[in-house]
Amino acid sequence: MKILLKTSGGFANLRIDGVLDTDQLPPELAERIERGLASDALRDAATLDNPVLADGTVYELTILPETEGGERRHFVIDDAAVADEILDVLDAILHEIIRRRRDPARSRDDDG
Repeated sequence: MKILLKTSGGFANLRIDGVLDTDQLPPELAERIERGLASDALRDAATLDNPVLADGTVYELTILPETEGGERRHFVIDDAAVADEILDVLDAILHEIIRRRRDPARSRDDDG
């Protein structure tokens, strides 16, 4: 599963974006992310708005199709309006993107 994630907002309006392929992650992390992104909670989270928390983080998540002609799924999710299980998965993806940026050589070693 190939994932594109962009964040914006938050207290400092920190913007982070990156791409992950779950085929290149440790198996337990890949399984956790794939399971979380396949849940109905992800679809439901993208339909909720946060009218109260002005400095909340917004996640823009795109899941690319596995096969040609497959469905591309796109979600815009506000962290204050999302279930903890989805927020945990988004945070795991974000953490991995940041980790790979800090140490690209180690990330290549972890890939396989």
